[in-house]
Parts: sequence; structure tokens; C-alpha cells
Amino acid sequence: MHCGPVLTELLGSQSCARDYATASLVVTQPRERALEALDLCHVRGRAGGGFPVAHKWWIVAREQSEPKYFICNITAVQPGSFKERFLINANSHSIVESVIIATYLCAARLGLICISSCLETEATLLQSALAEAYECGYLGDNALRSGHSIDVQLVRAANAYVAGEETALMECIEGRQPQPRGKPPLPTRRGLGGQPTAVNNLESLLQARYALRVGHRAYRSLGVETAPGTMVFSLSGDVRRPGLYELPLGTTARELVFEHGLGLQNGDHLQAIIPGISSPIIPANKIDTPLEFESMRDIGSSLGSGCVMVLAGERCMASFTAYVADFFSKNSCGKCAPCAQGTTRAHRLLMNLDRLDQAAINGAGSSKGPHPNSPFTIIGNRPGISYTDTVKGLTKIDYLCEFFKYRGDCHYSTEAANSIQSLVKNFEADFDFHVNGGHCKGIAHSGSRAPATSGAAVCGALP
Repeated sequence: MHCGPVLTELLGSQSCARDYATASLVVTQPRERALEALDLCHVRGRAGGGFPVAHKWWIVAREQSEPKYFICNITAVQPGSFKERFLINANSHSIVESVIIATYLCAARLGLICISSCLETEATLLQSALAEAYECGYLGDNALRSGHSIDVQLVRAANAYVAGEETALMECIEGRQPQPRGKPPLPTRRGLGGQPTAVNNLESLLQARYALRVGHRAYRSLGVETAPGTMVFSLSGDVRRPGLYELPLGTTARELVFEHGLGLQNGDHLQAIIPGISSPIIPANKIDTPLEFESMRDIGSSLGSGCVMVLAGERCMASFTAYVADFFSKNSCGKCAPCAQGTTRAHRLLMNLDRLDQAAINGAGSSKGPHPNSPFTIIGNRPGISYTDTVKGLTKIDYLCEFFKYRGDCHYSTEAANSIQSLVKNFEADFDFHVNGGHCKGIAHSGSRAPATSGAAVCGALP
């Protein structure tokens, strides 16, 4: 593990219910002044596209509708993610303090900490910290002697990847299945209960708390101009020293893997770095790309939430792609047919690369043709992606991904398609091996049917 300033402060203070100094400073000053101070720090969300935190909170605070809500999103079911467990165990009171700050700056009375049901020990720690905060007067009426009423509650979220999508999380809180809502309206205008709501992940809150604690000059001394501060990367896969590394934004992927992760296991060669299951890969020839929002976007990828997986050695990348497709297929909420059926069909094609042009593989499994209402018959004026099309071989996978990429209510289908397409594009040789009849223990072969392991057999402990 490598501790930067945020982790050092988190571990060093070991904040208890007697020390909510940053929250006390924030909630006893005018909200506009605190938001301006945070805006000067230019803290960006440590997930997704890196939207400025202060701006999101300002949007909610200025809404006239009441009540308003703030949600801390702690859904930790992405492969390669383990930072949430560490952060909560390291200092649960700092998390409660961060939520108090965010709730106040959003002009909300109620903040919610939504935590995956799989994090049982961590939920207990947070519940205990909340009880102590109420007992000490840091929550409730006249919180921190500020004259403001602030409440924070703990909510258990579904143990599902799609529940991490902000509107799906709200559906879960409201007692429904975690299925994303269509946008617009955005949650900042109409979110939980139809009211203005801000949602941020855990690390974004800790970064905002630290920035307000040290001020914009100290905070912006690290990172890059467009993305100041640090990020906690969870590094896993084929590295000699996996773990958590808090590094300045703009640190290169090479430094993360070879200096902090001590390089690749067994002296293997690097194949790719996965910034997150939902992000297009960083190929080996792009390893000097800075890990920050704009640089990652420029190479067609994204920073995500910093769950970095390293793929090296002789791993079959076609098999890993089948694992990725299987993950998205199993985790689709099922609301949008193009997403649910598209990811499932992508997995089916990837598990049968040696017979991509056979009707039973490309269609719905029937020799009579596709269902008349199937969304997979045609793509505009281009050839369709059922077995009635004229597209052959791996192009079928690309066409399939292009079809369902933008047809869901949320970004889930886009992420799934982009991840699969980037792997197929960068590792054609691995796919051609299977198309031409080769097989490994991760992908089935028409001459010797292997179990549908979706690549798990060759991915080892990666996800």
C-alpha cells in the first residue's frame, strides 16, 4: 500500500466522535462561502466522467423544491474493487463526517449512506459511528451547534453491479428493483422521491473533505491542472504487489504497475491494463498514458473508479473478453431488451468463435429465423445482426455491440459494448485463433465442447 495525503490523514487522525473539526468549520459558515472554497479546489468526482463536486452540490442547493437529499454511494461489487472495505475500516467516522459536509452543502436535511449488502462488517462500523455522532450532537437538530438540522441514515443496497448506477440506487432505496431510470430529468433536479438529489461515491466525499480541510493551494499542489489531487487505485491481476495506492492524478500507468506494483509476475510481458471492468482497455503501447480524466478520454478509455486490473503473460484475451461479456450479461437489470439480450448474445458469440456464422449461434437459437419483434433483425439500413445478415466473422460482434451500445436507459449498455469492442479490436490474433478452430479452457470449441466458464478458468483470481 502507498499512502498519499488523503489516506495518511485518514489513518493518522483515527477520527472519533470527539473530532469532527472539518464538518464543524463547514456547517458553521455560509453555505455559499464553503461551496466557493470547494470550487477553488476543483475536486472532481472519483468515478464516471469526473464531474466537479462543488458544481453538482451547488445545482442541488439552488433548487427551490424541498426536501433535498444527498446519497453516498458505496456499492462495491465491481471486479477488482476492494478500496471501500479498507476506507470504511480505516476510519468510519471520517466517512460520517464527509456525509455531513455534503448534506449541508447540498442544502439537504437528510443524507443517506447506501452500502452494498455484501459489506456487513463495514455496515456495522458505520452504524456505530452514526450512533456516536448523534450522541455527541454532531447530527440531529442543531447539528454541530450550527443551527441546522442534519440527519444521516444507513441504507442497505442490492448486491448488484447495476445498483451502483445512481438512479438504479434510488429505485432500490424506494423499495423497487435496482433498474436505472431514463434521463432527463437528471437526479439533481428530480431524484429520490422526485426531489433534487446529489449522488457521489465514497472517495469523492473523502477528497472533498480533505480539500476543505487543507485549502485549495495545498490540494492543487498535487495532480494536474485540470484534475488536482490524488486517487486511490486498487491494483490487481498479474502484478507482483497488488494493493491500494494513493497517487497524484496524472501518474502514468507505467509508474503504477512497475514502480508501485513492482512489475509483472514471473517476468511476463504486458498485454493490457483494464482501468475498470466498464472501461476500454489501455493497450501495452499506451502504458505511459497519465491516469487522469482527459488523457484517458484521449486514448478512448476512461478513468472510472480506479479499479486497475493488469493482464500479462499468455492469458487468452478472447477468453477474458468472454468473461467480460458474461459479467455484463449476468448483471444487466433486464429492463432494456437491447442491453439484456445484446450482452447475452455477445457472450454466446464469444463462447463459440469457431462457428460465428452458424444460424443457431447468431440467431435466437432457432432455425426458423428470428422472432418478428426481435430488436436484433436490422440496424437502420445496414445489415442486421441476426443470422439473416451478410456480415461475417468477428464483424458480427462489432455490429452487435454497435446496436445495443446506445439503446439503454443508462450507461450500462454503452460500457459493456465499449469494453468488448476494445478487447476485440486490440487482440484480433487471439480471436482469430479461436475462429480458425483453436481452443483453450476458457472458450468452447465445436469439436470439443468445454463448459461455459466465460473465461473464469483462465482469468484466475483477476476479478
